[in-house]
Amino acid sequence: SVWNVSSGDCLGASAVDLINSVVEGCAALVRLEQRLEQGVPIFDAMPGLGSEAAPGFPIDRCPRRLPDLAGHSNALASVLRDTPEVYVQLKDKATDSGVGLAVCIKPGVDARGPASAAGLAAGDAQCYATFRALFDPVVQRLHPGAALAGPQPVDAS
Repeated sequence: SVWNVSSGDCLGASAVDLINSVVEGCAALVRLEQRLEQGVPIFDAMPGLGSEAAPGFPIDRCPRRLPDLAGHSNALASVLRDTPEVYVQLKDKATDSGVGLAVCIKPGVDARGPASAAGLAAGDAQCYATFRALFDPVVQRLHPGAALAGPQPVDAS
């Protein structure tokens, strides 16, 4: 679960519920601390770093409508605001290994910026071809004039 420290969830909650929530959060922190003391990594207990995706935009499918990206400044959001038809064109596609558009755009939908961030991640190598209509414009925004066709230069030094 995700721990949220705010007063928004407290409205209408009883004092008992609030205290129980704090107790559960403290117990989870103690369990994590005990794992750390034993030298056991705790990343799997954190949303998005274990077997479950981080909360927010789903990874199993894209919603029918493009989410509101008005407050976002990453390159993905800029491209989708300029060409929303690309979302409609790609939202139901997937690579041969089953990676859909939702996995690729989750970083940019969940995080608002900065403008220098792509907001887009390839779930597998085939994503670049399957979702080219989105990947190419995002790369062009971040690297104007970059050659998108052909082999990419490799500098292994």
